[in-house]
Amino acid sequence: MRFPRSLQLPLIVAFAVIGAAAQSTVKYNYEYKCPETVIVNYCRNDSGQKVHEDDNYCNVEYPDRPRRVPTIPVSRSVVRSALAVELKNCKGPAADDPAIAKAAAAKVDTEVFGIQLGDPFTLPACPVFQVGGAGLQTCHGALDDMLAKFARPGGLNPDPVDIKTVYLATDKCPSWVNQCTLVVRSDAGRVGFIGVFTKGPGVDVQVRNVLAEKYGGWSLKGDATVTPSNTDRQPFKITKYWWNLPGLYVHYQPVWSTDDGETPNIREGLIRIETETARKLRLADEAKRPKPKM
Repeated sequence: MRFPRSLQLPLIVAFAVIGAAAQSTVKYNYEYKCPETVIVNYCRNDSGQKVHEDDNYCNVEYPDRPRRVPTIPVSRSVVRSALAVELKNCKGPAADDPAIAKAAAAKVDTEVFGIQLGDPFTLPACPVFQVGGAGLQTCHGALDDMLAKFARPGGLNPDPVDIKTVYLATDKCPSWVNQCTLVVRSDAGRVGFIGVFTKGPGVDVQVRNVLAEKYGGWSLKGDATVTPSNTDRQPFKITKYWWNLPGLYVHYQPVWSTDDGETPNIREGLIRIETETARKLRLADEAKRPKPKM
């Protein structure tokens, strides 16, 4: 049985290269101290436009500089490659999440397809004509987000947990990512969990190589049996992998399943990437839930 994507998301986050572009990361809407304050609003290639890197200009604000108009900060356009060099020695915002600080101290990569764990979620909503799947820019599906929120307990009631369905830009989507789709969970305004859908057992070796390159050797592995919901197919075995890293936990299943053993799609795998802080919050929340009784 194929579950609608929007209904899969609550199941995934309830129990919860990957890398972005090779160029240096430029964070948007952050106050860099250089020592003057510098804020990058957006760059052309990340706002849906597709231009050569030499023409990939970024809109940059300098709020500390004297203003001609009191309400409008000084701004200019800077080529992204030059901006990355300019910001290299600047101080970025301090990490509020101690798990991210721990990971950074151990040189653990906490960025997934340009989304930084521990930071606020800042991707734009997808254009109305982009209904699922990859498009010109990496964005989140507002309709999918709404359906996922309806599907969770409490419906549209206020909730510190925010779930986003993210679609990668076509040129940022590796061949092993299924439907170019991620799921991102934020707790109290900070990204704590990212799930990456894979194309199942057929790309298992490729995915493991990508994960090994990014996170090093796995910490633990274990075999599991997948029982297809289609009774015409025989059960088969898979191997699951875990990486227990400073400040970060990574779990990879070539075929993903829920805690109760439900397998929504035997041709789809899942990489779960979760900060230590988000994991503690999730486990504490699970411990408070009443256990079903006979």
